[in-house]
Amino acid sequence: VTKTIQNNQKNLNVNAEKESINAMQNHGLKVHSLDKNDFELWRSEVRKMTPELRGNIIPTQIYDKVIELTN
Repeated sequence: VTKTIQNNQKNLNVNAEKESINAMQNHGLKVHSLDKNDFELWRSEVRKMTPELRGNIIPTQIYDKVIELTN
């Protein structure tokens, strides 16, 4: 039961995210997709900033979870 609720909530969040992005695009947002090289560059920059971000600006648990989800 818990897994079903969790999956339903995840689907709702994904749909809400897509709708939000579409609404912002309708108001002029430009969405740029990253290729593999750009993504790796972004990850490299995040790694450089980790000592400043993790635990100082972003709570450690949240930072670690975001990194886990983007790996």
